[in-house]
Amino acid sequence: LTCVKCESECKFCTVPEGTTKAQAEIWYQAAHLAREIATTCDNDVISLWLDDLHFAGISNSTQFRDIDDVLRLTSKEFINLVDAGEAFQHAVMIEEDFQDQHTLDTLQLVFKRVYTGNEIYAQPHGVQSVDKIFQDIRAGVKGINGLSFPNLAQAIGPEFTRRPQYSLLHDVCEYGKAKGQGDVAGKQVYRTVCDVESCGGFNLLGSAGAFSGAHLDALNGTWVRVLFGSKIWWVVSADRMKDNDWEDFARDGAIWNPKGKAKAIHLQEGQVLFMPPGVRIIHAVFGLLPSCLAGGQLWDSNRMPEILRNVVYIAEHQQTTNEPLAWSWGPLIGHLEDLHKAGE
Repeated sequence: LTCVKCESECKFCTVPEGTTKAQAEIWYQAAHLAREIATTCDNDVISLWLDDLHFAGISNSTQFRDIDDVLRLTSKEFINLVDAGEAFQHAVMIEEDFQDQHTLDTLQLVFKRVYTGNEIYAQPHGVQSVDKIFQDIRAGVKGINGLSFPNLAQAIGPEFTRRPQYSLLHDVCEYGKAKGQGDVAGKQVYRTVCDVESCGGFNLLGSAGAFSGAHLDALNGTWVRVLFGSKIWWVVSADRMKDNDWEDFARDGAIWNPKGKAKAIHLQEGQVLFMPPGVRIIHAVFGLLPSCLAGGQLWDSNRMPEILRNVVYIAEHQQTTNEPLAWSWGPLIGHLEDLHKAGE
């Protein structure tokens, strides 16, 4: 396939065999844009991912796929597979029709209402006012990356997240809050802190060039939905990782070199990416446009042994995550043990 800009095979990326001409051109344009943006970013780690950019193949079947392929399913197809007992081992793109709409303007309005009189933190410039951060994003300042915001957009999550199989983390957090009220639970009239809960819903706000290096999500299971903008989202299949690769990653953390193991996913507005709980999927992210993502971490009640093993791995190798470990873990783990013994 010919890249229009290169007038030959693309110099900046490779696409899988069988890719349509239209899809290849979209990916070629994304690769060229990423290179252009990266030249203005003061971050040498980005080149570890962009210099060896391979887009993942897209498969619509769990039966016929390469280990590096990403599944692309409609919400209904995904839920049917969940109901059939499918244990997903790789990233999945889910197509769903969302009715809510979000823009940079509407998000700024919400941020100003919530953070009136306060400053907020975004990499790499640190603490600034809401207006300053949004002004810089609009002005094309590269590399702004805000990772610690709750779901202020109140964006709707994908349908599968509301199924009992995927509500365990939410339910355990509610237990933690209810326990803080004493023996009689009910509507909260004061706040009981449960820092695990903040992982259940968040917004990621960034400009073009926003970059997060290699990491695992601390609670091992994540979905994200692009509200607006576009990202390159690299994933590294656990099938590609050998023991020495995990050792290198545990040592290097965010500056780890994937050495060709990563496959890129081009995420655009309206798309959902699911990294299933129970699997360690190293990922890195690069912003192509001013973007906001909604997301959350969640657990699959059918895969708790694998999830807890992965959480323990992350706790023992804290270089592998960009999140602090939750201090409220202890009581919640105890409750999980009780639920397991009770067969729930």
